[in-house]
Amino acid sequence: MPAQSSRTPSASAFAAVLRRQRESAGVTQAELAVRAGIGVRTVSNLERGINTSPYPSTVRLLADALGLPDGARGDLLAAAGRRTGSGEAVPLTGGFLGAVPSTRLVARDAECSAITGFLAAAAAGETSVVLLAGEPGIGKTRLAQEATVYAAEQGFLVASGRCYEQQSETPFVPLFEAFGALHAAAPTAVGAGVAERWPALVTLLPDQFPAAEQPAWTSPDAAQLLHRAATGLVREIAEQRPVALLFDDLHWADDATLELLTHLALQTTNDRVLLLGTYRDAEVSSEHPVRRLAHALHRERLSRAITVGRLDRDETARLIAQRLPADPVSAELTDLVHRHSDGNPFFTGEILTSLIERGDLAVVDGAWVCRELTAIEAPEHVSEVINQRVARLSPTARGVLEAASVLGTVFDPDDVWIDDLGEDQLEESLDAAVDSGLLTVTDDRYAFDHSLTQQALYAGLSPVRRRRLHRAVGELLAGRPPAVRRRRSAEIARHLETGGLPDQAIRFLELAGDVAAGVYSQDEAVRLYSHAVALAEEVGDEAAVAAGFERLGQVELTTARYDDAVDHLVRAAEGYRRTGQVEPRLRVEGLIAEAQHRRGEGEEAALRLDEVVAELEESTAADDRAPGGAALALGLARVRLSLGQHQLCLEATDRAAKLARREGSAAVEADAYSVAGTVLLFQDRPDDAVSTLERAIALATRAEALTVESGATLALQWTVTMRGDLERARTLGERGLEITRRAGNADMEALHSANFGLTLFYSGDWDQAQVHLEHGMELARAGSPTLFSGIPPVYLGVLRAGQGDADAARASYDEAATAPDLQTFAFAGYLEARRAELDLRDGDPASALARLEPWLGDESPTRIHDVMLFVAAAEACLGRGDLDRAEDLVARALRRAAATRNELDGIDAQRVQGRCALARGRHGEARAAWEAAHARASAVPYPGAVARVQDELTGLDRDESDTA
Repeated sequence: MPAQSSRTPSASAFAAVLRRQRESAGVTQAELAVRAGIGVRTVSNLERGINTSPYPSTVRLLADALGLPDGARGDLLAAAGRRTGSGEAVPLTGGFLGAVPSTRLVARDAECSAITGFLAAAAAGETSVVLLAGEPGIGKTRLAQEATVYAAEQGFLVASGRCYEQQSETPFVPLFEAFGALHAAAPTAVGAGVAERWPALVTLLPDQFPAAEQPAWTSPDAAQLLHRAATGLVREIAEQRPVALLFDDLHWADDATLELLTHLALQTTNDRVLLLGTYRDAEVSSEHPVRRLAHALHRERLSRAITVGRLDRDETARLIAQRLPADPVSAELTDLVHRHSDGNPFFTGEILTSLIERGDLAVVDGAWVCRELTAIEAPEHVSEVINQRVARLSPTARGVLEAASVLGTVFDPDDVWIDDLGEDQLEESLDAAVDSGLLTVTDDRYAFDHSLTQQALYAGLSPVRRRRLHRAVGELLAGRPPAVRRRRSAEIARHLETGGLPDQAIRFLELAGDVAAGVYSQDEAVRLYSHAVALAEEVGDEAAVAAGFERLGQVELTTARYDDAVDHLVRAAEGYRRTGQVEPRLRVEGLIAEAQHRRGEGEEAALRLDEVVAELEESTAADDRAPGGAALALGLARVRLSLGQHQLCLEATDRAAKLARREGSAAVEADAYSVAGTVLLFQDRPDDAVSTLERAIALATRAEALTVESGATLALQWTVTMRGDLERARTLGERGLEITRRAGNADMEALHSANFGLTLFYSGDWDQAQVHLEHGMELARAGSPTLFSGIPPVYLGVLRAGQGDADAARASYDEAATAPDLQTFAFAGYLEARRAELDLRDGDPASALARLEPWLGDESPTRIHDVMLFVAAAEACLGRGDLDRAEDLVARALRRAAATRNELDGIDAQRVQGRCALARGRHGEARAAWEAAHARASAVPYPGAVARVQDELTGLDRDESDTA
């Protein structure tokens, strides 16, 4: 049956208000469209009542463009009629998920019963994940609609989202809809605090927070921050009211959306949440992301699969009876329709509609009258039915629908391209298609009644016309404002490439990759950048090839895929060298050095950078003002640090800072100070190190360089911890975790958690120390091995040793020893000193000393860990009776503690000094040393050291009492 027109009285009310306010402002529809940044046809459709339900964001744009005062703005928003008094969306009627179905569901009794059971389980606190699978037109969406009705009746907060083929490469499209509805209907206190409690969620709420700053999500596991935020909002709402989230056509979902939904399902197993999705099982391979989602949830016994099958003959008869309610359905008609539709509900409806439109079925005197069945030729395939229906439109309307088919299932009328077609003709054609039921109007756009309709029209285009339409649409969209081009970049690239313009598609693929990388979808970014490189190689654009490889390398660097990063960045550098692009080449060489540094290849990085510097010094372009020189110098500084070339590193940071100031790069300058501050610790300049790191933090904060601020804060927090300023260290630790989580850098968060845990251990708060250290371990294990992978396990081992669990401590130290690099930051010496402490506890001083011998020949073998090394070695010597060497090592430990301002290890050195004095029989000196150490430890306060020194004093008191 032809669908009825979607124009309604409420739509007329909004149309009248908008028209009146526009005319009062003295602007035309075209002028209003330009001011609001929307299409002229959108304004026209709103004023004519064609569009019945504009997006809230569209209404706000119109109000802003008209400059409406509060009262008039309220009138326009109220006339839009999209919200109830409670803030929940007023559901529309239609055939798409999120709309109220216009007809009663036929058959599907078993499926409905199962869904009702899953809803009951979810309401009781057992999350259910339901996946409806089936062929196109089988009724998956209609069944999902029924689930929304059931859920609403049971008090669920219902939110839904749809996936679209033309936007399958754009991250989070269905989540924009679903989380927008969640936010609107959430309890007031929850909705009002979203931006503060879960700042990452602004990515999924662009309409609700249009002015919110979008953070640069370029860290290794940035997606986890969004995953946790989305889960946090859903769980918060579910505590007050059960939540049902439903998603249609997941076979067109992007990877990032499916990854978030998987995380949500896994993290809400005991919450009042129902997740339901539909997909076409025949169109997804075993490697398709939606299959991976289904398998992952099935392994956890979280998902329930429902295969939506075809209707049998009796069910088909019931469906026909619903469509032809005026008269009983004859067995002959049922047989005819069922034979040709094979029980597919959409095909059944299309056949009936076609028969009615052809006149084979008609209402006469209130009853359905059918031609002689033997004379009726039913179509054999759904595309034939659709083409028959389209053929009954005017040639102009048919051309409009064919042109619209290249845009996808849902489209904006302003994007339809046809030669020499006036506005009036386009509107008449679209109206005719709506009246025929082939199109519907949803929100600000038109939609085909089913994706099969769009696909049938698209398949019917000749190759020449298809290419011409894609090219025209691509060029049309490429001329839109920057914000539109960015939002639709993947779509534009697809049109241009399909339209035979691969050279023009490249920049939009790069832009689409930038968008994906900016919203956590790193895998999608890699796919888009790789596609851009392939097209650039195909058309011979060497500069674009190099730029694509650079983008690939940057994403891989931030996701800790260092092997791939080095490979692609090297190829980018070679491309820039061949094309004579100095600035990007220098920038990339700095990134290569960082990637090699992080995978523990300092020698290789230094060799490469030396070659690059030598080559550039022979060129007139390679001077201090060469753009990108700062990044290169900073990369060289990091390499020098990893090689232990501290003075050369300091010179490189100084050069990098100067070049950064000339280039106006505050972030690079701050990063240079951060590296310099770390190096100064190795040069026995602890006060200079602190002031330099503080300078780096201040500059990074002003430049909003979160990653740089995070690194400098990490170094400063460790430094002030060892200086005994634990109160400031705790403050810095909390700040470091805050900014690192904002940046979404899981690699750095692991280090901050470990550092903070160590500070808490020294402070005596072992319970909280364990929480942070175990969290750091969890994050470190989740990522790829890096230069700093050993830090979380070794610090956890320190806690385990303090708790008296020597076996767990050894296991942690063994894990730390697998880090790719044990030399940078003298990590090997630190690790062996901790192992030696366990040997001493086991009564094995010989093994302890043997571990430490490689570091005992120099006055300052590690610079930053010397005190702890010498203290452990001194205790080993005491255990073996070598008092002279023990005293020498203690003296060295005390000198190094003073030189490095290491208060915490210095207290232990003074404690061992007292033990040496006691071994010499000098009880007074021993007591004086221990009392001084006790006072220092109490002043920090450092409870562990207080206890150790107190044990020494108690033993001395006991010995003196026994002697007396």
